[in-house]
Amino acid sequence: MSDLALKVENLGKRFRGSCDGARPAYSTLREEVLSWPRRWRGRREPENEAWALRGVSFELRKGEVLGVVGRNGAGKSTLLKILSRIMEPTEGEAEMRGRVGALLEVGTGFHPELTGRENVFLSGALLGMRRAEVRARLDEIVAFAGTEDALDRPVKHSSSGMQARLGFAVAAHLEPEILIIDEVLGVGDVRFQERCLRKVRDISSREGRTVLIVSHQMAIMQSLCSRGLLLRGGRVAAEGDLDACIRGYLEDADAQEGAVLEFDMQSGQAAGFVGLEFRGEDGAPAGAFAFGEIIELRLRVRVRETLPDYLLGFSINTPAGLVVACSNHHDALPRGELGPGTHVFVAKVAGLFLAPGEYRLTVALSSGDQLTSHHFLPDCATFRVEERSPSGRPYGSHFDNRPGLLRPPFAWRRTEET
Repeated sequence: MSDLALKVENLGKRFRGSCDGARPAYSTLREEVLSWPRRWRGRREPENEAWALRGVSFELRKGEVLGVVGRNGAGKSTLLKILSRIMEPTEGEAEMRGRVGALLEVGTGFHPELTGRENVFLSGALLGMRRAEVRARLDEIVAFAGTEDALDRPVKHSSSGMQARLGFAVAAHLEPEILIIDEVLGVGDVRFQERCLRKVRDISSREGRTVLIVSHQMAIMQSLCSRGLLLRGGRVAAEGDLDACIRGYLEDADAQEGAVLEFDMQSGQAAGFVGLEFRGEDGAPAGAFAFGEIIELRLRVRVRETLPDYLLGFSINTPAGLVVACSNHHDALPRGELGPGTHVFVAKVAGLFLAPGEYRLTVALSSGDQLTSHHFLPDCATFRVEERSPSGRPYGSHFDNRPGLLRPPFAWRRTEET
């Protein structure tokens, strides 16, 4: 059909070795020679193969925004890399009608030795644009990204946040017919994020271009996307209805339950979270709390290289991604550097009057200007608020069917008109 922008048929991607990297993706000359007889007989070694995608099929029309969801390892990033022509599929095909612009991760498509300005022109050339076309949009790109000061220095000297801002601005303003975005709408400060969201809406609704988005932030998906695609184990588990896809993702979500959790850092990571703990009023670890109970959150952070300035914060969200409350250490602790070692940050709230139900925690550690992300863990932990009152405090009347996530105990009184 004339309005079809993307058609994916039976797409599959096979890797040698396991997808988690437990086996190497290469072999020695001896192993290759020994495998020749098996290949001639048409035999394979299934234990040495892992499918990241298998049998993926869907269509996307012009102007539609598709939200791709799934837990870690579901095949989302592999799918986007194939659609971006970074990776070749093992089987199947993807037919795309129009230029494709992609922002998959910080620095993708940027040459580290080139300046920001030179990389803008390079990106345009890769999209098949003439230099004059790119020059006409340069001022708009730079103004959107807010990277004037870093435009004429090599991008390797810019923070990851600055690179992500410039990368999004380039991908969004060089007018590809299909825009692919992987987990980058959370870069920068709140105002820049709002500009990104408005730009994506304009791209699809006003300009009629097609957008594919991968994100773990369900509120963003619900705000931007018209359709959903749920991947589970490399296969399509649901497609079409966005709410149904989000419900399926939330059922699959790998947020850890429990009072004491541990996390891993990457080898080259300067700082990150290594532990998280919930505690109740009695000071003991807990994963479920009474309505209105005092809750204590303890975050354990490991620093390998001194952070000259930093911002540590968290948000409490519903399973659907609605932010109920958030805080960061600047609310009560002074700004300054954070030296090497393991640090414990404690946040305590007296009376978080959440309606009974399940809630999720997102934690983040960034530079003080929020342009560089050191560690971001979306929906990394869950806790429950139960239909019971803390000892000595009668809140039983708050457990009826009234709407609303917050149920603070208002002080009511009645007076006579005088």
